Amino acid sequence: MTSEIAQYLVPFKDDLQKHYSWPFDVNIPKSKFGFNFTGKNMFANTLQLKSQLQNAAIRARDNEELKLLADYFIKEWGGHKNNFDILNLIEKHKKISFSRDVPSNFDFEFKNISEWSKWLCIVCPAWAVIYDARVIYSINAINYLTGSKYKIFPMPEIRNQKINFLDISTLILNDRLSSTDSADPRFATDYHFVDKKIAYVQYADLIKKVGSQLYGKRSAGHIDAEMLLFSLADRQIFEDVFLKVKSGKKGNVRIEKR
Repeated sequence: MTSEIAQYLVPFKDDLQKHYSWPFDVNIPKSKFGFNFTGKNMFANTLQLKSQLQNAAIRARDNEELKLLADYFIKEWGGHKNNFDILNLIEKHKKISFSRDVPSNFDFEFKNISEWSKWLCIVCPAWAVIYDARVIYSINAINYLTGSKYKIFPMPEIRNQKINFLDISTLILNDRLSSTDSADPRFATDYHFVDKKIAYVQYADLIKKVGSQLYGKRSAGHIDAEMLLFSLADRQIFEDVFLKVKSGKKGNVRIEKR
């Protein structure tokens, strides 16, 4: 699936600063943590924010200081208002903080994956990426646009009306289901979906490979690839999915050069 995603993204890969949009008030981390921002757009400011959070996490003297950083990034910057144990999250991820590679025996549970993966991308910047619903939608949508050959990544909850308008999992299943498949949802889940227990590891590996194809040896290629998939989700990718559904065609859809 790496090649299909990278090929889809090639026309956009050098315009990430133009496409990326996730506004946040830079005055909040300035006031809370003394951060400085010199970026001319949201993309640059977001990279500066993450870098300064990473440095602050390295310097933090205790879990309470880490909690302030995590609370801001997950809840204020990320917009997650769910109540969950931030201190437990911090303690758990201390075991792998600033590791160079994905740990082979770590429990990346699916529950609250959108939240904890935000913190993980701060404390493990060499390989971790945010498991965001828009990015997962983009991955599944490109799968659908290129023939639905691959298993479906499980989607976290998302409130985006555009993305919710067309259920991408159902569209892929419509292509993948055969006349001999069981109607038992457990069969469909096992056979057509990536197991939630390994979803994050497979996702991080996929994004890393896509980043390498798009940006070569650039150390932050996986971050750029994730941000690009996020940026295009409810724009070009949604439009291409809508066009394919509207046309009623099966199999690959021809994507015009942009």
